[in-house]
Amino acid sequence: MGKKTEAIETSKADGAYFGLMSGTSMDGVDGVAVQFTTGKPPVVLGEAHVSFSKGDPPRESWRLVGLS
Repeated sequence: MGKKTEAIETSKADGAYFGLMSGTSMDGVDGVAVQFTTGKPPVVLGEAHVSFSKGDPPRESWRLVGLS
């Protein structure tokens, strides 16, 4: 008899996803890379935080708080 194999279910959503977020304090930006695979828990591939300069915030943040 031949060996029985099970089909592996996958999803079009499986893959690596990248996200960026800057909070309302506008002190920096956080990033994360996560691997999603059907039937498995998400796996964090990497994460980082980059602080904005305290003495010279980016002009974009000044516009967001209405200071420009």
